Amino acid sequence: MKKRFLLFITLCLALSQSLTAQEVKKYEFGASAAYGIGLGEETLNSYKLDLSAGYKIDEHFSAGVGLGYRYAGQPLLPSNIENVYIWGKNYQSFRAFFYGRYNFLSGKKWTPFVSMQLGYAFFKNSTISYHIDPFALFPEGRMMYGEEDVDLSEYEYLKNLDNTLVIKNRIFGSLDLGMSRKIGRHGGALSFGVFSDVQPARFEYNKTSHEKVYFSIGPKLGYTF
Repeated sequence: MKKRFLLFITLCLALSQSLTAQEVKKYEFGASAAYGIGLGEETLNSYKLDLSAGYKIDEHFSAGVGLGYRYAGQPLLPSNIENVYIWGKNYQSFRAFFYGRYNFLSGKKWTPFVSMQLGYAFFKNSTISYHIDPFALFPEGRMMYGEEDVDLSEYEYLKNLDNTLVIKNRIFGSLDLGMSRKIGRHGGALSFGVFSDVQPARFEYNKTSHEKVYFSIGPKLGYTF
């Protein structure tokens, strides 16, 4: 009787572990890193990191949520001051998003996939800097060096201007195309591909505001387990 009871307990534990393993395989967790190359008239390169957690609806499709971080370059902003350029400092954003992913093949070591993200970017406020147009200082195109050659007195007021850059939160979208390869016996997969990103942003500075939309494309590397 005692042996049967121990055998029963052993079978229950084994069945429980089997069911738990099958249940865990329905969920997926991922991490990725990407470098975006800016497109358009005003290129703005960026880096981004994403963490995600999702549910495998079937052998092909999965969906879930994620959190990300994006670090972008210095945007050139429209200036409301004659002969002066305005540059924004490198800015950062934290992102929350929903994602959906479709694997074109199932049960294969290699599979192509497509993935989409739609979310909201929370920007961290930054600062701006003012730069005098060199053609305004040297209208004849001659580059003269030394303080005695350049009169900057009319631009002294720039030092007293507010340099705060407020960046309003905006919705963003992203599309990934790539290949994934299964690694090991525990369901992990390494993925690599190309992503494209669309990020609107509203900048408020020096009593003015401007809306911009930045496009980027670049390589992306990730791991899902």
